[in-house]
Formats: sequence, C-alpha cells, structure tokens
Amino acid sequence: MKEEKLNDGKTLSYFTIEVDESCNETARNTTLLKEKHKHLNNFEVLAASSNATPIRSNNGLFYMCCFCTDQYTNPADLKTHTLMKHDTSEARRKFMRNQTSCNYVLKLDITQLKCKICDKSIDTLEGLLDHVQNEHKKFLYTDIKNSIFPLKFGGEKLQCAICHLDFKKYKMLIEHMHSHYRNYECEVCGFGCVNRRTLFTHKLSHKTGSFECSVCNKIFVTQQKVRQHFYAMHKHQSLVVKCAICDERFKSSVIKERHMVAKHGMTPEIYKCLACEKTFTTPNALSSHTRRIHLLDKRYPCKECEMTFFSGVELSYHMAKHTGKKEFQCEICSKWFSRKCGLYLHMHIHANDKRFTCTHCGRAFVHRNSWRAHVRSTHGEMAYKATFVQ
Repeated sequence: MKEEKLNDGKTLSYFTIEVDESCNETARNTTLLKEKHKHLNNFEVLAASSNATPIRSNNGLFYMCCFCTDQYTNPADLKTHTLMKHDTSEARRKFMRNQTSCNYVLKLDITQLKCKICDKSIDTLEGLLDHVQNEHKKFLYTDIKNSIFPLKFGGEKLQCAICHLDFKKYKMLIEHMHSHYRNYECEVCGFGCVNRRTLFTHKLSHKTGSFECSVCNKIFVTQQKVRQHFYAMHKHQSLVVKCAICDERFKSSVIKERHMVAKHGMTPEIYKCLACEKTFTTPNALSSHTRRIHLLDKRYPCKECEMTFFSGVELSYHMAKHTGKKEFQCEICSKWFSRKCGLYLHMHIHANDKRFTCTHCGRAFVHRNSWRAHVRSTHGEMAYKATFVQ
C-alpha cells in the first residue's frame, strides 16, 4: 500500500499490484482502480491462466465470438477459434472497452476446464479462482461483485454449471443464471440479478401510475407496459419478435421458430410428452395435450347435463345439442347447422371433395364416417380392423 499527502492535508491510500504480465502496464498507470478495471484484471488472469473462453451472445442458431464477427453453431468450435485467434491481452482489453460497470456480465465457457500453467483439470469456476490464487500466486480482486456466468457444454441439452438444471434454449439458461448471482436485489419483491441494469429494468414494473402513450393516448399503469405497447403496436406494427440473423420480424415466437427452421436451417424443437410417446413442436401444444389427456383438466361444466369440457369452445359446441339453435347456413342449399365445423364438413359435398378412398375397392367418400361405415359393411370386420385399428 502507498500513501500520498493531498493539498488539503488529507491522505490518499492506494495499491500498486504486481499482477499477470499482461496487466502490469494498466496497474502501473492506474492509481485508483475503478470497478471496470478490476473486472479486466480478473478476466485477464482467468484467460491467461486457463482455457476458459468468453461468449458474446447466441442468436438462436449461432454462438458469437466476443472479439470478431465469427459465429459457430457448436460452442466447442467457438472455443477452439477463441484460443487460437484471440488469446492476447489486447483482444481482451478491446472487449472490455465496450463494457460498462452497470451492465457488465461475462459469459464464460468452462467446458473441460484446465489450468494452462500446470495442466490440472478443474471442475468449477470457483475452483479455478482458488487454484490460480493459491497455487500460482495470481492476483484477483475480491472486493467486486462476481459477474461471471460459468457455462458448460457437452451434452445434448444446455445445463446449468451450478445446479445442473437442463434448458432448451441458451436465452433461458442465461436468464436462469441470474438466480445464482443475486448481486443486486429489489427491495420491493426480492428479485435478484447480477447487474444494476437488469435491476433498473425490473424496478420499472413497480412504478405504478397513469402513463400515456404518446401516439394513441392509451393509458397504462406502468412505464414498462407503455413502453412495451409503443414498440409492439407503433414502432414494429405488432411484429414484436425479431430474427437475430436476418432481422425479419414476426407476430409470435412460434412463427419465428418456423422461419428459423425454413430459412436458416435450425433443427426444430421437439417437445416430448413424459406420459406417452406423443411429440409436439411447441411448448403450448405439449401443455395443452398434458392438461387435456393426462390431467383430465375439464373445468367447463355443462349446466344442462353432467358433462364437462376442456375449453369454452368445446362447451359452446356442446350446448347446441341442448338449445337446438342453428346459426350457420349453407349458401348453396340453405341447410342450417348448429356448429361451424358442421357447415365446413357439409361444404365438401358441394365441392365433391372425396378425399377418403377405400383401399379395398377404390370407392371414394366425402366424409370419414361414410368411408368407415362402407369398409365395415362391404368388406367385413377383418378389413375394417386392418384399415383403422392397426
């Protein structure tokens, strides 16, 4: 520790630290190190002493390099690229110049983590920090909040390196990591996060009042909601979801996922039911299937009989049996129907849409039920079972 006498008679104390060679110049030229410089020192030590590599972001298909515009579908390829092309102090300093203390967070790939100095394998980030300090006498600042997310890749799923939970998407994993690094907490609800920027954004949800949209004058109860409304309805014309690769916008995440598969070659997400063998392409479809089939979630009861239904739409269709009310009329033959789907199926008759063909005799039918009845009555029970049961 060094001390200097200031003009007003006060004493200023500061440290000069002998750190890793790549940090010596910064340490000598900086007397009072700011938080950002302390993060840089720790990042420099970790990068120079281990094979841990940073990840800038993931756009849903590619992992982005922190130091250049290269991108890779496999994080292992990004790791190899980083260690081969950007394992220099200048590259790390250039990366840190783009960071701010209020939103700093380093996403560090610690897959197959090893110490470069002694080639020792280490399982955790905390183990690496202890190792380089105690075994190799590297200096790390411990008076700053830890803003490093350790990430491990290797299995088919993305797994948290701390609690080992599995995640379908990289974005969901990063959001989860905030729960392990509660550096800043909301005094209202106890929400914890890693940096000040995330906490500031969260706190907007607690500021209630009367907030008016500057375009349409619609009133919202929070600043956050009026901002979301403005961007969704006025700036982006309801196209609230953006493709991070080509910047095309979509109305929902489901439509964006289809775009990613069709245009960018992304492997479609498959959501498997844990209770049966069925699979689905969206989590909502899986949830609906689980509640309808396995949990028997029928919360819409009929007031006229004992039947219950999964949705209000199903209940409204059923009520037509009790009321006898027919609201849907065929414009061709004037026949009335109680359900819209009944009218839709009826229209196949006028279109002569015989989409169901008997494989035994070649006769075609407009409706499935007519086809099934034909096979059973004309070709027998064995033919019926061979066609519809097996």
